[in-house]
Amino acid sequence: MTTRLLPEYELSRESFVDFVVTPRKKEPMAILSQYRKRISPFRWVVSVVLVIVFSGLWAMFLRGNLRSFKVVSGSMEPTLRIGDYVLARTFRDVGELCGRIIAFEDPTPAGEILTKRVVGCPGDSVEIGDGIVRINGRQEFVPWQRTRYSPVREYVIPPGYVFVLGDNRANSVDSIDYGPIPVTKVVGIVFFRYWPPQGWGRVR
Repeated sequence: MTTRLLPEYELSRESFVDFVVTPRKKEPMAILSQYRKRISPFRWVVSVVLVIVFSGLWAMFLRGNLRSFKVVSGSMEPTLRIGDYVLARTFRDVGELCGRIIAFEDPTPAGEILTKRVVGCPGDSVEIGDGIVRINGRQEFVPWQRTRYSPVREYVIPPGYVFVLGDNRANSVDSIDYGPIPVTKVVGIVFFRYWPPQGWGRVR
């Protein structure tokens, strides 16, 4: 007795081969769905966040709002060390610079990009003497070394200028030597160190 398939289940040889052998094209969303199933939700979220962050940083680089620099002196130790690579962002107002580490064009003939901390903004009075710094009459208390000993000198910061010192106060060439620097020489505010890996993180 010969068994015969019902008409609706009959397949020609060509149709059977096409059905079994020919791979079906997967839709992009289906591929994405399968990929998401292979990784944990946490790793998926981290991947998306990293893509967004790096895309944003790259866009800032292209617009000139973000720049990378190498620390070339030990004047900012222990905060920054020679060979560190840091990121600096642009600023809108000189008030943002007060108390921050900045990157600026060296006012001396060397012409390098230097990193120092702003201790005086326009209108401030900075008094330095006997290793002590006073800003507007108040003594500065910092965890790093005192400034090198020198006769008492007072600076009144004019408009459009800032007064900078290195955190390594006893071993720094800064505004004590060349006076306040023009804001036009400031390249940006240093906010992040990305190399070496053990020093990765925010800079204050």
